[in-house]
Amino acid sequence: MNNRNIFFLKKELEKLKVLFMKKEYNLVIQKCSALLKNNPKQAIIYNFVGLSYLQLNEKNKALDIFLSANQTLPNEVSILCNIGIAYKNLDELETAKQYFNKALKINPKHFPSHINLGHIENSLNHAEIASNHYLNAYNLNNNSEEILTYYILNLSSQGEFAKAKKIISELNNKFP
Repeated sequence: MNNRNIFFLKKELEKLKVLFMKKEYNLVIQKCSALLKNNPKQAIIYNFVGLSYLQLNEKNKALDIFLSANQTLPNEVSILCNIGIAYKNLDELETAKQYFNKALKINPKHFPSHINLGHIENSLNHAEIASNHYLNAYNLNNNSEEILTYYILNLSSQGEFAKAKKIISELNNKFP
């Protein structure tokens, strides 16, 4: 890809990000479809399409996009994680876990996969396993208000109030 194409793609991706944030999901899907024709190996484009479908509650279409992307980019961690998210949205939790774990095998520091596994394990009443994933995510990024909150809730549900109190103090200091 030459510099001119890279510059064009960067500009288009910024536009897509804005459209996504504005919740213009159908427009994101439309624009991504055109971009994918010339850029079939750009994971971020597939992610925009699939996540847009998820936002439109078209879970099966989202899954199809992510699975298609996985054929082209089999070791792309973000795609594997988003396949897990799609399966999670379809209440196929065991399959979702498999994809989050695949992502973590490729990149053990993939923060979103740890968080999503924590959520699934929590929903399956596997508090200790969930806690391990939240702790891993926390260790990777302890500046995330989201993960600090989930970690606190998980610790509290296990009766680990002293640990939870310490994290609450940290949360209050970082996010007053």
